[in-house]
Amino acid sequence: MSDTITALVTLKPAEGKKEEPGCLGYEMYYNEDEGTYLLVETFKDAAAVEEHRNSEWFKKATQEGLSGKLEGPPVSKIVKKVGGFRK
Repeated sequence: MSDTITALVTLKPAEGKKEEPGCLGYEMYYNEDEGTYLLVETFKDAAAVEEHRNSEWFKKATQEGLSGKLEGPPVSKIVKKVGGFRK
């Protein structure tokens, strides 16, 4: 894997999320064929998303951990879950 994933793992994102009461979940996926990452974060509401974006962990991750390591800007989308299941 690339330096990007190493930076993300080094920052211990799951630990940062535990400090955010509005963060309900965090999952990271890597597609080896495309060399792309998918980060899925689940928050209880819009206020929790805003709290996350203002957190020290988020600032550290975006300013120090990922700076200069991505080929382009990250794509961020807020979506509403409409179905699915988890085992």
